[in-house]
Amino acid sequence: MSLEICDVRNYLDMKDSANRGEGIALPLKNTWPCSITFDHVSFSYPGSNRKILNDISLHINAGEKVALAGLNGAGKTTCIKLLCGFYQPTSGHILINGKEMISFNRDKYYTLFTAVFQDIHILPVSIARNIAPKIDEAIDKEKMERCLQLAGFKEKIDSLEHGLDSMMVKEVHEQAVQFSGGELQKMLLARALYKESPILILDEPTAALDPISENELYERYGTLTTGRTSLFISPIRCS
Repeated sequence: MSLEICDVRNYLDMKDSANRGEGIALPLKNTWPCSITFDHVSFSYPGSNRKILNDISLHINAGEKVALAGLNGAGKTTCIKLLCGFYQPTSGHILINGKEMISFNRDKYYTLFTAVFQDIHILPVSIARNIAPKIDEAIDKEKMERCLQLAGFKEKIDSLEHGLDSMMVKEVHEQAVQFSGGELQKMLLARALYKESPILILDEPTAALDPISENELYERYGTLTTGRTSLFISPIRCS
């Protein structure tokens, strides 16, 4: 535990380079979706001279659906973490609708994105509140049903005795439900769809799905990404 506390202290001592000031105004909802530009972006981890990304430039038009494919370790997820503001470029610029990402307030900037990452973290609350985690807002039941349907998760929810009110995380709730890896990914996809934002990121969302579910997701992809700029991260598997 002492080692973990040291990690926390080191984190708290890190210099905060994010913009926590007012920042410029976010793109208005009636102007969604948003364009994305990487302008000669490079990235190295602190203390390392090895470039994970080297002089990357690309432009994604508003509403465009882009697949980012590459071998493991090629830097696909790093690109996404830079775009989301989790990392800062070593050099170069990232722009949303032509505006520097660092010119936005950090917390407000996060609202532009909704993502399904490979790491899965579940809250010890109901399934409904895992999908719609803002406890100060009432759940939109109609939107919830639509998101479950699109994510291919509604049939599973309907099979549960307590449905969306079923609790999660057995370490906290003895009667909690447990999902397979593929079912968890579907739940997180429903969460991503429930959060309305102009940019949707799917980082290998089919990694834990069976072939049938994977094919169904690909067939629904156009519907899932309607009205959003979307990035689909996919590995290239060598045989």
